[in-house]
Amino acid sequence: MDDLKLPIVVPLKRPIEFDGETTEVLSFDEPDMDAQLGFIEVTDKMTDPENPTDRESLVAMRFWISRLAGVSEVVAGKIKESDTEAVSAAVAKILGLVEDNDSGNGEAA
Repeated sequence: MDDLKLPIVVPLKRPIEFDGETTEVLSFDEPDMDAQLGFIEVTDKMTDPENPTDRESLVAMRFWISRLAGVSEVVAGKIKESDTEAVSAAVAKILGLVEDNDSGNGEAA
């Protein structure tokens, strides 16, 4: 993660409206210890963490979006399909699931 440019900023194609607030951009940063502990709780509830169900994978992704972008899980759950690819790419880069080939300003493609 040392070479990763943080935060990774993802402008949303479809802003999120919730509780009278509009979220137009998500800014992803590295996880803190509370997030790491929280994810252990998420995986403890999985039937098989090595092979999560589709539902379990979505719950895990919503958790990471919330924790890495500093938004509530309700807001994370309102991300539209048209923004899923860019948001998922940002999460994957931060968690080290993919290589960071971005030579730009830290924005997800």
